[in-house]
Amino acid sequence: MSVDIFIYEVRDALAAMECPLCRADRIDQHRWMETFAREGHRDPGARRSFVSAGGFCGSHARLFSAVAEERQARQVVASVYRSLVDDDLLRLGAIAGTARRPRRPKSWLRWRRSVCPACHAREEASERKLYFLCEALADPSFRREYERSGGLCASHTLAAIAKTGKRGELQRRFLVADWQRRLIKLQDSLIEFDRKRDHRYSTEPKGDEQRSPLEALHHFAGSADSSPSGGA
Repeated sequence: MSVDIFIYEVRDALAAMECPLCRADRIDQHRWMETFAREGHRDPGARRSFVSAGGFCGSHARLFSAVAEERQARQVVASVYRSLVDDDLLRLGAIAGTARRPRRPKSWLRWRRSVCPACHAREEASERKLYFLCEALADPSFRREYERSGGLCASHTLAAIAKTGKRGELQRRFLVADWQRRLIKLQDSLIEFDRKRDHRYSTEPKGDEQRSPLEALHHFAGSADSSPSGGA
């Protein structure tokens, strides 16, 4: 079984009642943003990527703000966004100074050349974790560990099934069967939850089925962006 530091984080997350890849992803995002706020923003390449992307996307901008507040480092936010403001003003000044209107006005503002740098880092890290998770599922003991966990969310399950490819038929069959088993259990819980809402059965003791609506939401929506704190 291939071993990588990322798989340890995934294994630590298996005991949590949420998608382990969502949880690891959330921790990664917070760690990446802390590094950026502490020292990464000083790197010229990182600064260029930030400016080229037009800053962070909405969710990562909120995370950046939260991390900056935690570190009492608003000056970092001011510094990187000053670079973005300066760059945009230079470009807009060049456009405003154009003597003749371009033939395609919409192209004036198409200078964003890259995606949010935090999103790019997130995608790379997610790909690595997904790969090593699929590799780990070849190990019977890891499969048993996975079965006892909360499992992957729907989107990560689909991604893992696609990642297994032709060489991972065992893992693919396991993931499909495990997903089906979990959905049947969730279906039963949702039916029981709904039944106990009926006035004829509302006095019956409530049980685990009361968590089923939230479990369904987490299964289909995931939880990678549910907290900026890292959830460690």
